[in-house]
Amino acid sequence: MKQLKIFLYITLALFIKINACKNLDLNSPQNLKAGDPLMTILIYGSGTIEDIETCIKSSLQQTYQNFEILVAVQNQTISERIQNNVAQPQVQIKYHYIEDVNDFSIVIQNSIDKINGEFIVLSHALTTNHPERLQIVSNVAKSLKMQAMMSELLIYDNQKKWYYDVKSELIKRDYKRNLDNLLFSQSPHFEFTLIIAKSFFLENIKICQNVNRFEMINSIIQNDQVTQVNSDLVKISFKNYWLKNTYDFAVRNLENQQKFQHYNSYLLSKNVNNLTSIEYSEFLNCSFDYLSCDRKYQVIIQYLLIEKLLNYQSSKKESYKTLTDSIVEIQQFIRRQDKVTEFPSKYPLVSIILGSYNRDYLLLDAIKSCFIQTYINWELIIVDDGSNNPLTHAILVMLGKIPKLIVNFLHTNLHTSFTANYAIDQAKGQFLTLLDDDDIYLPEKLEKQLNYMWNEQELDFIAAPRLNVEASGMTTYGDARQYINIWDTKILLALQCNIAHSAIFVRMNDKMKRLYYYEHISGQDYKQWIKLVFELEHENIKFGWFPDQVFAVREHGERMSYTRLSLHHHIYFWTLRKQVDIFNSLSPQLLENIDLQCLIQALTDIALKNLPIKSCQAFDINKIAQQIINHQKTKTYQTAKDISDLEVTFQSYIERYNYAEKNKKVIIQPQDHSNIFVCIFSLQNTKLVQEQINALKDYAYQFIVIDIDGQFDYEFQRTQKEQLPKLGKIYRNNWKYQIVNMELNLYKMIEGKVRQKLDQLRVHDQDYVLLLGPGEFVDPMKLKLFQNNRMDLGIFGLTQQSSAQLITSSKIARYQILKEIGYKKLKNYQIDQDIFKKVQEHSMQDMKYTIQFPFGFQNIQTFKNGGFYTTDLEETGYMSEL
Repeated sequence: MKQLKIFLYITLALFIKINACKNLDLNSPQNLKAGDPLMTILIYGSGTIEDIETCIKSSLQQTYQNFEILVAVQNQTISERIQNNVAQPQVQIKYHYIEDVNDFSIVIQNSIDKINGEFIVLSHALTTNHPERLQIVSNVAKSLKMQAMMSELLIYDNQKKWYYDVKSELIKRDYKRNLDNLLFSQSPHFEFTLIIAKSFFLENIKICQNVNRFEMINSIIQNDQVTQVNSDLVKISFKNYWLKNTYDFAVRNLENQQKFQHYNSYLLSKNVNNLTSIEYSEFLNCSFDYLSCDRKYQVIIQYLLIEKLLNYQSSKKESYKTLTDSIVEIQQFIRRQDKVTEFPSKYPLVSIILGSYNRDYLLLDAIKSCFIQTYINWELIIVDDGSNNPLTHAILVMLGKIPKLIVNFLHTNLHTSFTANYAIDQAKGQFLTLLDDDDIYLPEKLEKQLNYMWNEQELDFIAAPRLNVEASGMTTYGDARQYINIWDTKILLALQCNIAHSAIFVRMNDKMKRLYYYEHISGQDYKQWIKLVFELEHENIKFGWFPDQVFAVREHGERMSYTRLSLHHHIYFWTLRKQVDIFNSLSPQLLENIDLQCLIQALTDIALKNLPIKSCQAFDINKIAQQIINHQKTKTYQTAKDISDLEVTFQSYIERYNYAEKNKKVIIQPQDHSNIFVCIFSLQNTKLVQEQINALKDYAYQFIVIDIDGQFDYEFQRTQKEQLPKLGKIYRNNWKYQIVNMELNLYKMIEGKVRQKLDQLRVHDQDYVLLLGPGEFVDPMKLKLFQNNRMDLGIFGLTQQSSAQLITSSKIARYQILKEIGYKKLKNYQIDQDIFKKVQEHSMQDMKYTIQFPFGFQNIQTFKNGGFYTTDLEETGYMSEL
């Protein structure tokens, strides 16, 4: 009889899978018969009114005709709002008012008199039903005389509008070490897809001591009467699945008295009766993941799982294997804990730091990835950065009771750098590693990186390649790049941020305790790697690359780096500025003859082995290699091996470039230089203007000379400016005297002429305009360097040759900036009052800044020795004004 049942089930499953290709359509309404059983769709569970309405609407789209809908809600107000929003259909919709809408067994028991259907179809408020769900249930029920049935679950991304065919794999992973699932089969899979005969439910009520989901599901499982249909009959979005998973962990566990009572009865029945109230609470607190439990509770759990395995009666081999795997895993972790206790010096403490803001499911998933680490002597320091998400707070309150976790709450949002530094200050480990709140560790992350650092004692910190995973946790991409040596890694780091936050593993020696802190800046991770690898190279920080993938970055639409456009803009401009600094540290000669964009593009293609290589006429890989090698040889902290590795790296780069050239895989692109237009303001001194033009004629695209009439009475203009407002004050509010101020604004006159001429020349926004006053001479090499550096605004410090006095009136800026802020503001623009003072020894330095203007971020470069100016021909009043 049992073999016949299996044969019928297999035959039916095959029919369901191929019904689209056959003439026989089991799901067609035309196949309905008058005797088809009445079914009750029971909509229950926590959700918004919109969730419940969506669930109702999907239920109303069933092709099966003989059904009713019963909706469990907490009060009449909710039902009235739903009735107003859902059009009244032919199908009867009834409502049942109950406080606890989450336990389906309690809901069914309390509403049993309203349920007329032969089968009760559970439909959680967070899910939607496939249109053929009831039809398939009916077909299976007729064929197998089923008592209960479950189907597959489809989890989909409702933002991208396409589906992940993960079915129940995500649930299996999330609940793999959950005791509710292992001991009592409490998986959302049951709550989402279960269909049960009303008569079978009533039979099980008689068996259950207490009616709740634990007792009911356990009773159903023991009867081994659940039919599995391998069709996706229920759907749930990732967002709702995450919400359900997090709610069950953080809220439902705290409120669920039935769970406490059930566990208590179960433990007593298994002769586990020596736990105090506090120990019992700790045991329940780690029931979501047995690897989060202390050793003494893991021993109890192992005993319970062995006892369950010995009495296992179900025919499901998958559940049997899950039990055996769990027992083995717990045994291994117990042994590892014993080794740490016995040989503590061989197992140094590793501190994991994690900052979080408003995460829930992803945060919980990240933390659970720490529990599965094969190296177990670690502490996790969590800093909540002022979250306003109640679920985040509830999660961290629950997790804060686990001894290995240290949870801190900040009352205001202070951002990533502060939270990281706050956590680092509390770290006690000999080693430090990082974990973003939406990333996950692979099981051997700590063990592999620690062993590598243990064997490479000279290293101060290491990084590793990453995996990329989708929101579901499915792998999409893995960084399998094999670096030549550490110089290959460092050069690519200069070109792009090739190190993720969770990749880092740090030896917390005295040097790194002093230097490993985060600066309060956007793109703080890239800034940290640049600081450690390039800016502090004189500290002789040894950086290494661990070749294996040991963590995963989860790609999803709510990553912090995706959510703020202004942050993207700042990081873009800041990155360009820092890349100039990095190349100058590699060799100050690099950017003298080649454009920054060309250098970055060509070196990136070479380092990543991209073909074709996008290059430019000025790019000479042999010359670049020699410049960098020669400059690095001048640094006393570079060892002979460092130089040898650098030479090997560039030899490989040269071979790649030569190969690409030989095979015509190099594209020479025109250097995208913005043109320089030089505006010279003259006081009718022809000789001086000619000298200024001759100095820059090889670097400027065009010159514009604003020749100001020397007979213009500036003293009269200034006097008029002072006197006219006084007359206005004397005769104000007197109708008899009408004073009209006619201001002769020299700035407006000059700006109007400059703008008119530049527009006539069709200057583009990205072209540069250099403003020179009478007697101002800019160093052409500094001008060329500014252009190659791709800065947006430049300030040249000009010194009088016979004096240490310095002025900063010479400016170069993109035309867009000149149009936005005007000639006067640009001419007088200063970064900081303390920097640009006319003092004996000027404090202005060769620096680069990223400054925010009302129209966006811009990069500014200052040159301390930017040129010189003469005062021989300075006319009274004009020099200071211009």
